[in-house]
Amino acid sequence: MEKSQHVNVFVFAKGFEITKNHREFQLIVPNIVPNHLSELENYILNILDWPNVIDSFFESNRNEKDSDYFLIKNEAQGAIVCISPSLDHLKRKSVIVIASFFPIDLVITDPDLPLAKIQNLGFRLLEEFGSTFIKNREIVERQLSKGSFLSTTIYSYSSEQIKNVKVWNSITEAIRNYKGIIGIAPTFAIKYCGNVLLGSKDDSMNPNFANKIDGYISPITNEFTIIRNNIEAVEKSDLSFEGDVDQLRREIVELKSMFQSHIDSLPSLLKFAFDEALSLIIGKKKKK
Repeated sequence: MEKSQHVNVFVFAKGFEITKNHREFQLIVPNIVPNHLSELENYILNILDWPNVIDSFFESNRNEKDSDYFLIKNEAQGAIVCISPSLDHLKRKSVIVIASFFPIDLVITDPDLPLAKIQNLGFRLLEEFGSTFIKNREIVERQLSKGSFLSTTIYSYSSEQIKNVKVWNSITEAIRNYKGIIGIAPTFAIKYCGNVLLGSKDDSMNPNFANKIDGYISPITNEFTIIRNNIEAVEKSDLSFEGDVDQLRREIVELKSMFQSHIDSLPSLLKFAFDEALSLIIGKKKKK
């Protein structure tokens, strides 16, 4: 499998007594901080204002069940950060975060909406790690204290499903065709994690974070709108692929998504066909 179909994953959580910051929000995977961090990895690990991000997440997450995500990038690398509510060993409110790092040129070299797959991988890992942490906390904590919990941080996204095709097409096109984007985030994270809002025009005018926003992607139309000139279009000569490839990619991905939805609905369609055939047979017998 190609290296480009893999991401490097960081997992953060709370409630484990393994460091001097025991039970505080901390890096769980990798268990030991790597000696050589990329610029973006260092930013997410050591600079990002996690306390405020988490507080804002819970304030916006009224039913305390929904997972969410945001995207951070620089010129070389991007990360899709998925966050989910959880419970610690005392059933108190906690949180799990999955940060999946990828080379930013994926938006050019991979025509199959890799960012959508990476986000789906992140949400799936949230469920798997969340279940493991709750059911096997003592075992996990013992392994963490010995540095033996999960030696690898590399995960494949190649077989992940593609969901929310239209919004991920918009995100991909924005990253590929515009410079000046440092992150794309919903309202709870926009103050801390980016300058393009995943939200409506009305949201973009919210005085609490309006001065942070240079553009927004509408959840209704999926259109990218630039508000300030901090974001500029990339010269076509700077792109290694022409616009018709973009169109082809969109068509391929949408066809795949439609095909998948048809496959998912096959059991109900087959049942419907069987019921119709049975009704027809019974009807004929009654006539006889």
